[in-house]
Amino acid sequence: MNRNLYCIILILTIIVTACGNDTPPANQTNSRSEHPMKEKAARLNRDGLALFNSGKYADALGLFIEAARVDPEEAEYANNSGNCRLRLGEARRAFKDFEKAVTLQPDRPLYRFNLGLAHMHLNEPEKAAMRFNEALRLDDAFAPAWAHLGLVYYREKKLNEAESAWEKAAALEKNAEVENNLGMVCMERGELDRAEKRFRRAIEIDGNFILSHYNLGVLYQKRNDSARAEKAYSSAIALDPTHFTAYYNRALVQLAQGKDRDAIASLELFIEHCPPTLVRPLADARSRLSELRKNRLH
Repeated sequence: MNRNLYCIILILTIIVTACGNDTPPANQTNSRSEHPMKEKAARLNRDGLALFNSGKYADALGLFIEAARVDPEEAEYANNSGNCRLRLGEARRAFKDFEKAVTLQPDRPLYRFNLGLAHMHLNEPEKAAMRFNEALRLDDAFAPAWAHLGLVYYREKKLNEAESAWEKAAALEKNAEVENNLGMVCMERGELDRAEKRFRRAIEIDGNFILSHYNLGVLYQKRNDSARAEKAYSSAIALDPTHFTAYYNRALVQLAQGKDRDAIASLELFIEHCPPTLVRPLADARSRLSELRKNRLH
């Protein structure tokens, strides 16, 4: 296993209908319409949003579809259907819903952004970037579009472009994922001091953001600062006790400090939580564990 394994998070801002605790509902209809059919559609939409926010995506989808049938000229109902379909793994059908929303309301950046998300789910990065840029031409302060554009560039190994997009996102709103991703760019360039500042800023924004704790561990491991790496990995594990790569890396830095007993415990936990499909890392961990146990007997 790569002892410097690290991750970049996909920023989950897919749902734009109030799925986040800190995001106000974007697609709720607050004004009452005098038209009875529009009123019915708006009520179906509100009920659908309540189900969606409870994680009942299939049930919510049914209500959004019915709302769109009752009032086919309202773009938000198609958009909300698309959000449900993304959550249900139906990216191609979600794309069709978002297309309809854009057709009905082409000046809404939100809907073009969601089209971009559908392209990402369909593994179409160039088309995704095109849609995110369309959203930004309509509203250059739309932070999620900058954040996802950065992700597209990062996956294409365009670090400068990714950094530029994420810098714009970070300037618009505090976001732990974006700060973490900027730290990843710095770390890939070998700019460890800058990377550390970004990871720490992410933790300041959200102390429960696991990846930045983990990535700090990787950074300190690169510096051969085993004590601080162990502490960072332990912080990640405290937040997610199933974080198997943190257990493995913690074992390595514990071994570097001569903490064989602690390393044995970390390797045992790695083996407990590691997916069985990762055959080679598991074999390596078992080999290390066997050797450590033998050494303790002598």
